[in-house]
Amino acid sequence: GLDGYPQRFDCSIPLVWNSVPQTYHDYHTSVTPSQPWYVLECQAGSYDTWGPASGRCF
Repeated sequence: GLDGYPQRFDCSIPLVWNSVPQTYHDYHTSVTPSQPWYVLECQAGSYDTWGPASGRCF
């Protein structure tokens, strides 16, 4: 399955969006063409560690 984060983990610049790679399916068919293709995650994310929250992340 695919687990991708094309928008990375940086929430400090919320107006910058990266393009999503268009090669995931081609890669899958070249490696395991007989298996189903499953997209587990394709998103952006940010986590907050223990302690005070970052003032730049909403």
